[in-house]
Amino acid sequence: MAPVLFFLLVTTISLAHGFRLQSAGCQVDINEDLAEPQPLLIQPGGALDVTGFLQPNEKGIVYLTSGQKVIVACSGTDNYLSPFSEELAQVTATCVSGTTFTINNKRYELSDVVCSFKPSHNAFATGNKCYGNNIEIYIGFNVSRAFYKTIDVCFDQKLLGPLYSHTTVVAGIGGYETGVDRADFKPAGFYGSVSPESQFKRASEISTIGKLLGSADLGKKYISNTNDYFLARGHLAAKADFVFGNQHRATFYYVNVAPQWQTFNGGNWAVLEQDVRQLASDRGVDLEVYTGTHGIATLPDVNGNDTPLYLHADGMMPIPQFFWKVVYLSQSRAAVAFVGINNPYVRISQHPELILCPDVSDEIGWVSWDPKSVKRGEGYICEVAALRKMVPSIPNISVNKLLT
Repeated sequence: MAPVLFFLLVTTISLAHGFRLQSAGCQVDINEDLAEPQPLLIQPGGALDVTGFLQPNEKGIVYLTSGQKVIVACSGTDNYLSPFSEELAQVTATCVSGTTFTINNKRYELSDVVCSFKPSHNAFATGNKCYGNNIEIYIGFNVSRAFYKTIDVCFDQKLLGPLYSHTTVVAGIGGYETGVDRADFKPAGFYGSVSPESQFKRASEISTIGKLLGSADLGKKYISNTNDYFLARGHLAAKADFVFGNQHRATFYYVNVAPQWQTFNGGNWAVLEQDVRQLASDRGVDLEVYTGTHGIATLPDVNGNDTPLYLHADGMMPIPQFFWKVVYLSQSRAAVAFVGINNPYVRISQHPELILCPDVSDEIGWVSWDPKSVKRGEGYICEVAALRKMVPSIPNISVNKLLT
């Protein structure tokens, strides 16, 4: 067979079976081809947010053309790249083929390039104000002289609770990195003398709820030591909303969590989060996601009076009555809002005041939660403008239609 015909035949077979010839560029499996401590992989000239990082396809493969460049970086003081003899925190790697790149005119396998330790992330107040004269906080990575924001938060510094977090769930989320260990939560200096870690311990929850309701027995009734009826650290921007493990770990700040009943956290809220990620992946779009809290949950005290609930008995770290999520496709200005009831001891049917806006669930076909389950968290779906009338902390985004 003639060489040209043989090459064309091999190329046709390779493409038909979903393979790519190495000459076509690089293919990096983010679950197989990166070693720990894993560096940050950033698009040169990309946006200074989560969309500025490399994105995989739904199978976790990042494709680059031959000659395409990627910034490989380690954030954090004295965090340097190996195997270089110089102390380099950032290099530009150029795709050759497969997982081979050139860096400073030498060839390396990408798996050979690692950091001294896991890239550092940080949370800081920007100095800007958000809704209600509260503080805006950015979470992300300092890379050289640039800051890559992964999450921004509007935080109530008096009540010590987030009003909302905002991030982007990228189109490549279906190929996110798996097997990433959970990190320790950080207060990052925003809680003063209050220890959120202590307040989230079950024993503390039982004690605090008992004090607020005027009965230790009521604390034990509502907070269990053995099942999912307790208050979890409910992520607003979830760790699985991000592609890379380094980004996962950057979600573990207390300013990005609020007290959420675990029955709800691991129930309908988890389903909704996964549905949003699936939507971004299936449609190949980046979705802006705002997730927030509203109101303060109540339970009857020893005298039968509805009593606001906090994780701190001095009226701090409120337990939200509602969790809400706005999903926004900026290109078409389509959006939809979700509301979840954060209390497994109340029913919407008995508390009509829990309905904040007309339910448009019949128009949304991509959500698979069970919104009638009290234990898993009752919920409903609204137009953003309708919910914003009742929850004014929702940012005023430009919306033309429902995201159906």
